[in-house]
Amino acid sequence: NKRASLVAIYENRVLRQIIAIVENKDEFQESLTFEMPSKLEGKSQSITTDLAISEEKYQVWHPLSDNLILSFQGNLSLACPQELTFDSFDLTVDWLPMPSLLYRGIRSFNASQFKQFTLQTFTTV
Repeated sequence: NKRASLVAIYENRVLRQIIAIVENKDEFQESLTFEMPSKLEGKSQSITTDLAISEEKYQVWHPLSDNLILSFQGNLSLACPQELTFDSFDLTVDWLPMPSLLYRGIRSFNASQFKQFTLQTFTTV
């Protein structure tokens, strides 16, 4: 019923703007009050531009560091570097649709293009 898109815009390798686009199919109940679970674990799987899908692997959730982290309504957050100082970087979106379920999507880029997308799915332990 609801979809959100977050766009990070860089100029000369410096973050200049973030655009949040929220679409509602019909009336939608806004986010629930929650506290981040203390321990989350789950699985991680990636897909590359040539559509190669990696094996699922065990993953423990960890908070992101060294990134600008912005929180939005709907239990959604975006983590991205403020400046692109390396030839490769990641843009990460976390979404907590329920207090016991967290999705993390990671878009990885190299110097010239998109490299892979990783979806991590976590549940409380």
